[in-house]
Amino acid sequence: MANKKKTIKHFGMNLTEEEHEKWHKDHPQGELTPEEHDQLMERLGMNLTEAEHEKWHKEHPQGELTAEEQEQLRERLGVSEAEQRQWREQHPEHEENRKEGTEKAINPFAVGGGFLDYCVKQGWLIREGSGRSSKYYATPAGKRELANFGIKV
Repeated sequence: MANKKKTIKHFGMNLTEEEHEKWHKDHPQGELTPEEHDQLMERLGMNLTEAEHEKWHKEHPQGELTAEEQEQLRERLGVSEAEQRQWREQHPEHEENRKEGTEKAINPFAVGGGFLDYCVKQGWLIREGSGRSSKYYATPAGKRELANFGIKV
């Protein structure tokens, strides 16, 4: 009896676990090359004209599907809701997972202000003044630690 490798269904394609892992290793951001994109569209039976293709990408500049489009695609691929949940659990880095469960965008200034307060408490920054007129100065330790966040002072 031949040794059959276990396959998984991924976006309507049957792949071995090794092929699936290799693809994600080679594509850490999940981006498709133009050739891979064309192959996927063909495999999905989505024979769009160039004009239809360009229109879709103009309407979806980030390449994100609406919830309705995701549901239509899931049905077209024959992927159950359970399979979709399993895929999301296995791919926590994927964009749609990062948005799931969020209610609204956060205020980046609140996050920044919280981080400044944290840095002051750590002794990395010295605050001078208060409110909107506050000024911050990095301590020697702060310069080293902030560099770990990609912040050069």
